This record gives sequence, structure tokens and C-alpha cells, in this order.
Amino acid sequence: MNTVNQEISQTISNNELHSQFCIYNNGVTIVAKSLRVISNKFIIQNYQIVNGCQTSHILFQNREQLTENLHIPVKIIVTTDYETMNNIIKATNRQTEVKSEAFESLKPFHKGLEEFCTAQNKLVNHEIHYERRSRQFDDLGIQNDKIMTISRLINCYVSAVLLEPHNTHRYYGELLEYYEESLFSEKHEPQMYYLSSIILKKFEQYLRSKNLTIFDKRLKNHIITTISLIVHEYKKPKTTISQVTFNKMRDVILDNDKFYEICSLAIKKTEDIAKKHKNDLRNRHQKKPMTSDLIEAIIKMSKNSIQDTKIITKEKSNILYFNEDRGFGFIEKYPDNIFFHITSVPPECISLIASGVEVFYLPTETRKGLEAKEIELI
Repeated sequence: MNTVNQEISQTISNNELHSQFCIYNNGVTIVAKSLRVISNKFIIQNYQIVNGCQTSHILFQNREQLTENLHIPVKIIVTTDYETMNNIIKATNRQTEVKSEAFESLKPFHKGLEEFCTAQNKLVNHEIHYERRSRQFDDLGIQNDKIMTISRLINCYVSAVLLEPHNTHRYYGELLEYYEESLFSEKHEPQMYYLSSIILKKFEQYLRSKNLTIFDKRLKNHIITTISLIVHEYKKPKTTISQVTFNKMRDVILDNDKFYEICSLAIKKTEDIAKKHKNDLRNRHQKKPMTSDLIEAIIKMSKNSIQDTKIITKEKSNILYFNEDRGFGFIEKYPDNIFFHITSVPPECISLIASGVEVFYLPTETRKGLEAKEIELI
């Protein structure tokens, strides 16, 4: 028992100090968004008990010595300002040692990430809300599958960006300490944390609603690693990326058809590597050798293979019109059909190009506008 806890116990057991307990103890602190007083009752809503666990624990240990003369101070603070809440949590938890992870979400980085996610929600047809504070969105009616907690963010970032899924079985406080220099740095931009989050959320969405191949659930974070490598075009992710690269990767992840193919491919490739470690089925997901083999195999995947690259770079549609004599045509694309030149069609396939034929193509910006390049027949 630490010194502070001993002092609380001594106050309870000392006959002279027993009735003065409320003077010497901080008691319980509650932060709420609203409070109403009705007669002798307080009605609080959207509240959080931010201090008092230590006091409650010692009171329970000494419950046989409690009398009606012992009173516990309860402080109720009403505010809707998150920064004020954060400051209160910090100020009221200095009575004894508190683990660092308890204060991690109060750092400025997390507020910036929350605001970034909110801004992205307005730009794309996908919602993700970063929960810095427990039950932060309870009064907003936001579904749980749209909420990303700090502990889950750590797991998916370690898997998708740091490429170390074998460590995600650890308690998130351990991960914070282990990756102290690699997580939530003030030098980090929020983009990669956001991309990691939507990779996880979209993958879980497909697990619930899509007919994905059944796999060993212990390999889930390894599959997240594989998905991330494919999205990053078979290269190890960087912690800082350009806005153009971010937009491209975000759009790939949020494209339902493309991302479904990525998930399917990632499951297959991860399972293939896992089979090589079948002699250690119980622990393979917690060991680095499997992760190393997985990363090496994915990076070596042929970028020239249609099966591996079409989901990242190329789109699928139908030929709308083609005039071989004039050497151009159009591919169906909403809202504007896309132009292509005959030179973008392999010579041996020109005779097969006709209205209604399915193709893969690479949308490319040119000085004349968007064109379809590298056309391939399906």
C-alpha cells in the first residue's frame, strides 16, 4: 500500500480524525455536461467520474470501521468544454501515481486527430469518430462501428503503419511505452492514423456483411498489415505522406469493389504465409518470424500481375463507343464518359474492342483532360 493510501486508512481508523475525513480527503470528482436540482436531488447527465477510485477502494477495505459520522466530499463540475474537462482530470489525479496511458488522450495530438476525422467525415461518404474520452459520443447517437477508441487505434496503427502485428496482443499501455518514439508524436500528421482507422473499420464492415473467406481470427492484425502494404502499392508505409498520396489511398480504401478485392487478396496471402508456420499454430501470430516472412512476400509480389495491381491502379468498366478508323473511343464512367486513344489498346486486342466489352483501364490526367490508358480486356 502506498503512502497516500496508508494515510487515508489511518484517517478512517483514528477516532479523532474519523469524523474529519471529508476535510483531509479529496473524495469524488464528477464532471457532467448538465445538472438540475429538484428538491434535495441532483440530476446529472452525460457525466464522468474522473477521480475517486482510490478513495472508494480504501473505504471498501476499511468498510467494517465506517460510521455515520464519516462523510465523503463529492464535487460536481458542470462544463461542456473538453479542454476544461481534460484539465480537471489532470489536476484531480495527482494525489497518487497514475499510469501514463491514463493521460495519453489528453495530449494536443489527439484533439488534432479528432478534428481531422471530423473534417474527413464532411468530405467523404464514410464516418469515423475518434473517441478521446470514454463515452464521449453517447449523447450524439453515433453507432459503435463508427467510433475509433485510442486502444484500437494503437493496434491498427502498429499493424498498418509500423508493420508489427505480432505485438498487438499486448495491453495498450505496454504498447504506448514500447512505441513511445513511434506513436502520437507531435511531429506526426494525422493522415496515417486516419488511413489505419478506415482500413480496420472497412475490413470489419466486410467481415460482418461480405462473404469473405474464413480465416484464423488470430491473424486479423496480420491481414491488416497485408492490406496496408497492398494499399501502399507493395511498399512499406511512411509516417508522412503528401496530400495527393493520402487522397489516392483514402479513395482506394473507400471504393467498395476495390477494397473488397484487396481484403480477399490479403486474406489469401496471409493464410499462405501462415501455413508455412503451421508447426506453431498457437503462438505464430505473436512472433516476429511470421511477420517478417509476410512482409517480404507481399513486397515481392509482382506489380506487373493484373491480378495484383488492377485493384490499386486500374478501374473496371465497359466500352461505350469505339471507331477504329478514327482511332478513338469512350469508356463508360459516371458522371462523364472517359476518352481513350487507340494507342492505349494492345495491338492484338484492337479487333476485339467493341461496344459493351469489359475492360480494365488506368485513368490518367493529360493536358487535354482525363483519358483512359493501358486498356486491358477482361
